[in-house]
Amino acid sequence: MSEIGCKHTPSRLSCRAVFGVGLTKDLQLAAHGAGIDIKLASFGLPPFHLNHASSYLVNIVNMSLPSAAQSYLSLIATRRSTYTLAKEPSILNVDQIRSILSSILEHSPSSFNCKSPRLVLLLGADHDEYWGTTIPNALTSILKSHGADDEAIKGATGRLAMFKPAFGTVVFFESNAVVEEQQKNMPQYKDNFPIWSEHATGIIQTNAWSALTNAGYGANLQHYANLGEQALKEKYNLPKDWKPKAELVFGAKTAEPQPKEYNAEQENKNRLHVFGA
Repeated sequence: MSEIGCKHTPSRLSCRAVFGVGLTKDLQLAAHGAGIDIKLASFGLPPFHLNHASSYLVNIVNMSLPSAAQSYLSLIATRRSTYTLAKEPSILNVDQIRSILSSILEHSPSSFNCKSPRLVLLLGADHDEYWGTTIPNALTSILKSHGADDEAIKGATGRLAMFKPAFGTVVFFESNAVVEEQQKNMPQYKDNFPIWSEHATGIIQTNAWSALTNAGYGANLQHYANLGEQALKEKYNLPKDWKPKAELVFGAKTAEPQPKEYNAEQENKNRLHVFGA
């Protein structure tokens, strides 16, 4: 088990971290304004800066984790919402993107391994048509049916313009036929299967988002897919039981997202509880 002992002075926080058996390292944490620089010379690593002083403990503990766990946490931390996207450079070819999505479908869990998630990848002209025509037309129709004026429609559809310049879109579906078959075969869980289906698509969405981000793309998750359901099914002859859930828009980043602010000590007080330790 890793142990960390710290001694605080007004300008410096000195820590001794024990990583495994017989491996002890002294860490010096010097406070600078609202953040902290952790000097890791004894690890042969450069200093790094934390936005929140309270995050230092989490980062030190993470250093004691197995390397595979550290790598995984680093990969999921890379996933961010990025909206300024472009088609060039393409980064990956279609076979490479297909390979990523195929692996995600294979390795992402679903209830009783039912494999309910379905994916549609839109590239090139199909991606452009989806965000340039299909969704704007569907959204305009919905807004008009609810009495929206031209200014409101222009404002709502104008936001869609940021998605068309991206490289591609992954549309996520769930197979209702699979869910209904589970309900039929295991009626004792009938009310749970639609909930578990939502879990499955959420896992797939996060895995796809993380994988494409770590391949070098920027990406953002949208929820207009229900508006384009009929058009997609007619154009691509998709099964009627497929229900759209979300879209992952991805492309080359033209700007980096803003640094993520998270005070782990304060925010996790209400989000993470541990008992029995």
